[in-house]
Amino acid sequence: FFYTKSWNVSNTTEVAVVKLTDDWYQVLQFPGKLWLNALKLLVLPLVSLMMIVLPSRVQRVGQIGMRAVPLYLFTSFCSATQGTIWAYIMKPGNTQDANVDASVK
Repeated sequence: FFYTKSWNVSNTTEVAVVKLTDDWYQVLQFPGKLWLNALKLLVLPLVSLMMIVLPSRVQRVGQIGMRAVPLYLFTSFCSATQGTIWAYIMKPGNTQDANVDASVK
C-alpha cells in the first residue's frame, strides 16, 4: 500500500510504505471475496443453464436465434478460455511479500 503526496514547488513525489496488519488485510479483502462468492452463486449457474437450455430452443426463437446462439456459445467459450489463460499467467491469490526500499530520495 503506497501513500503518495505531490509537492507543487519542485515536482517531486514523496512515497511512504505502510505495513498493513492482518486485520486490515481482512477488511480490504472482504468486498472482493463477497463479489466472487456472488459470482459463484448467481452468474456461473445461470450462464451454465443458459448454455444447456438455449440450444434446444433454437427453433422457437427463429432465424435470429439460429444466428445468435452459435455466436453466444462461441463468445462464451472465448471468454472462458481467455479467463483461464490469464488466471494461469497471473496466478491470483498467490501473494508474496515484496521487499520494498522505504528510503525516499
